[in-house]
Amino acid sequence: MSEKTYLSYQNNVVKNAKDLATKEMINAGKEEYHLAVDAGDVKKGAPEIAVIVDGAWSKRS
Repeated sequence: MSEKTYLSYQNNVVKNAKDLATKEMINAGKEEYHLAVDAGDVKKGAPEIAVIVDGAWSKRS
């Protein structure tokens, strides 16, 4: 396989992976929204969703 062909396939795979990851994050956000509303975790009209952001891959939270 030539380098040009390889790079073409690689770029296609990366684009598809990015698109899929974005779609899955949006779906996960929608699911969390509905779970928060169903649980009654709503304050001032906005659902409260717990988010942990520390920049590290954790095995436990």
